[in-house]
Amino acid sequence: MPKSRLILVFSPLYSTNVVTKRPFHHTVPQRAAATEHPFSIHNLGTPRPKITNSREERMRKESVQLWRRVSDLWQSKTYDEAIALCRKQLADPFAHVPEPRCGTVDELRTMGHFLLGRLLVEVYNASYLDLDPAMEDEALEQVRLAKRGLELYYPDALVLQAKAVGCLAGILEDRGSLVDAAEEYRTLIRLNKRILQQEMVSRVKSGGDALSGLLDALRRLAMCASRLGHSRTALAAAQEAMEVLRKCNAHKSNDPRVTTILLETILEQARYTLESGGDTNHALKDISAAIEILDKVGVALTSEPDRYYAVMARYASQLAVFARKLVQTGVPELMEHGGSLFETVASTFHNVIQLPEDREGLPDRVHTVYCLQYAQAIVHYSHSFGYTGDEYDVAVLDRALEMVLMSAYTDVPPSIREQQHVSSPDAHAYYLTEFEWPTLDIPQSLLALTILNMEMTKRIDTLKSTSFSLRRGFSRHETEVVRAEIQRAFILAESVQARTTSEEIRREVTVQRATTLYNRGKLELRSSRSTAKATWAQARELVEASGKCLDVEKERERIYLLKTLHECLAAVP
Repeated sequence: MPKSRLILVFSPLYSTNVVTKRPFHHTVPQRAAATEHPFSIHNLGTPRPKITNSREERMRKESVQLWRRVSDLWQSKTYDEAIALCRKQLADPFAHVPEPRCGTVDELRTMGHFLLGRLLVEVYNASYLDLDPAMEDEALEQVRLAKRGLELYYPDALVLQAKAVGCLAGILEDRGSLVDAAEEYRTLIRLNKRILQQEMVSRVKSGGDALSGLLDALRRLAMCASRLGHSRTALAAAQEAMEVLRKCNAHKSNDPRVTTILLETILEQARYTLESGGDTNHALKDISAAIEILDKVGVALTSEPDRYYAVMARYASQLAVFARKLVQTGVPELMEHGGSLFETVASTFHNVIQLPEDREGLPDRVHTVYCLQYAQAIVHYSHSFGYTGDEYDVAVLDRALEMVLMSAYTDVPPSIREQQHVSSPDAHAYYLTEFEWPTLDIPQSLLALTILNMEMTKRIDTLKSTSFSLRRGFSRHETEVVRAEIQRAFILAESVQARTTSEEIRREVTVQRATTLYNRGKLELRSSRSTAKATWAQARELVEASGKCLDVEKERERIYLLKTLHECLAAVP
């Protein structure tokens, strides 16, 4: 996996990890009570009032006293000072705890490891375009030490153990260590079940939201299992999450937070049903139920449009994953149904971003955070048309590229706003030839590269079909647009190759680069057969050297491209 951004969302004091994955994922927050300090005696384990002078109680108090200043600095977002102080105290805890001391060095260091690990993760997140792999490695090591220390020295501090395990699982998942991450999520499930059991016996909240934590861990386990190809395990975890929601009467709840979790879990269950070869009709029924729940959420959030837009975006994200699974089945009827769902996804994101129907300008406020997902939906929608033999519109792809560019900004710049009042072809030409492109991250760059290749393929094929013959050639303007698309595609490919450490992403970029060469060869064919043939031969070498893609759709495209290149080379003497 690439050193991608670890999006571990939490407040420094009161919440455990919430691991989110761009662009198509959302998880449930697991929060502690907002009135207590995270390192109170209560959070460090169940207090024993009858033995107030026990070693355990005194050791807990020492730990809270030692690390309180670091926690306060974190809360005030003074990260550099907090990290420096944390490292200093970890080096020699005894130098900062007055005598007589009760805790050992390792016991006192445990909470420091926990704090430093989570601090580093938060700083790593903020370093989105300037990632430090060493910081991620240190965060992983610190959280591992914290987990081990909590298990050894604070065995009854289940809430903090759950936070440490959840943070560790999230880091491992983001690094691509899915087997280890899945094992940690299983541990997190067991911990949250123990916390819930204790709460039922004592009828006292233990300082954390164990129910949300349990649901989150089950859903994350399902996602890891799905990525590992263990579809039955994924489905079983999703079904267990659904059973937890049923026992909580989530279907009857009017709380939009509860119904949102229910909505997402139903969509995930439908997806894993497809992956595991289960009943497709059952999965489609889940989708219908999800649509009804979305309407219910909409009614509940009538006075809070921003919250409803966020729910709609998460719904569309999950629906997009399900639609892609339908397309991947290879069954014409299901592929067509997947295409129609992608249309729904694109339409939903269009509404969430609040775009006008035509190029009539942009509203003052644009939800650019959803623009990348909208562009992805358009690409999948266009691909699904291609699978079913229909044509897609280049103008739609022009809009998708525009959305990728907008996604790089918090506020849409005037240069893009001005283009909303001109035709799509004119705006597209401007973005390719005059616009100064922002710095795109790897997902944005990959999507822009895919869109450009789809556009130039479609544009060249359309130009050839509308010409009297290939020799007649294209107009100067048409040729300039295609050449600009080719040039930009090469720039994006080189940029991603230079930044990524993922072999799978390198393989994907290689295939995309070969696609660009294939299109350039088609353009060159009208002036020089030998030049076109040399370009296609270079493209074929790239595809053959790339190796098999793990993604089903990408491998299908790679094989199709290789076959096409063989045919082109055979047709040119």
